[in-house]
Formats: sequence, C-alpha cells, structure tokens
Amino acid sequence: NPQLISNLTSARGKMKSRWPHIEARLRAEGFSFEAIFLNNAGSDPNSRAALDAGFDLIVAVDGDGTLNQVVNGMLADGKAINPNAALGVITSSTSGDFMRTAGLPREIIAAARHLAHATALCPLDIGEMIYRVDGEKVHRWLYKAGFFRIQVSEYRGQTDVSQNDPQARQRETS
Repeated sequence: NPQLISNLTSARGKMKSRWPHIEARLRAEGFSFEAIFLNNAGSDPNSRAALDAGFDLIVAVDGDGTLNQVVNGMLADGKAINPNAALGVITSSTSGDFMRTAGLPREIIAAARHLAHATALCPLDIGEMIYRVDGEKVHRWLYKAGFFRIQVSEYRGQTDVSQNDPQARQRETS
C-alpha cells in the first residue's frame, strides 16, 4: 500500500511537468498508489500520518530535501515508527546525491520503472544530529550518515553544518 509524497516545486519547478510522466509510467507498470503533493520545500511531508494510516511503502518523489523530510517523518526516538514499512525514492533532484550513492536510476522514468518492479529491500544507514535553534534542542535524522562525514563548526555563535570535505568519503571508505 504505497504513499507517494512529492513537492511539485522541486527541481526548480520542473517536478510539476515531470509528475504526469512519472504517474503514467507507474500506472502502466501496474503500480497502484496514493499521492500527496506539497506546496513548497518547507512543507511537512506527513510521512508519519501515512504510516499511521497503514501505508507500508513511503516514496519520496522529489529531491534530496523532501527525501530528508520523509526519512525524518518515518523515525521517532531513534526507531522506525513502523519497522515493516519501507522507503522508496524517485528523484527529480538537481544533484541526485542519494540516488547516486544508493546506485539507483537517476532518470525519473527509469527510477519509476525500478520502483514498480522492486523485489528487494536495502538497509539504509541513519545518523542522528542534535543541535540547538534559538536555545531549543532539535533532533534530525540524516540518511547520508554512512556516506559523508558531517562537520560542525562554531562561528560567531552560529552553528554551521556542512559536507564540504570532498576527501572525507575517500578516507572513510579506505
């Protein structure tokens, strides 16, 4: 029972024109689903509500930002809200970081076909980041934690989190 979550403004607004092609490919492949559309990049994808409603496959049809929001909605207190639920991805991301790292098709129609016929699950490394915003502690789950070293630095009281060390992955995998 899949729930697709998409932000039609992603990929610099290109997702709005790409969505009908993705939907047509999935339906042609016999993949039935329900879809939720977000209005902007900051929207809550409500993946937690989808899990509570009984969806067992949450698919981020979007860029890396929506994927990150969906992942965060699927976790609570360091655990999967529904350990039997799975995450699917069809990206329209301009960078496609997750798809490249996971070895999934980056072209949206190929990714939709791949999702429609997927028969196996892959584990996903998740890391936790705890930081403060206006004095309040915030927890975020990072789906890239196994692939990149996160650097945190203090500058004039502002915390900057970046992945700006291009050799970190090479060092960590060797």
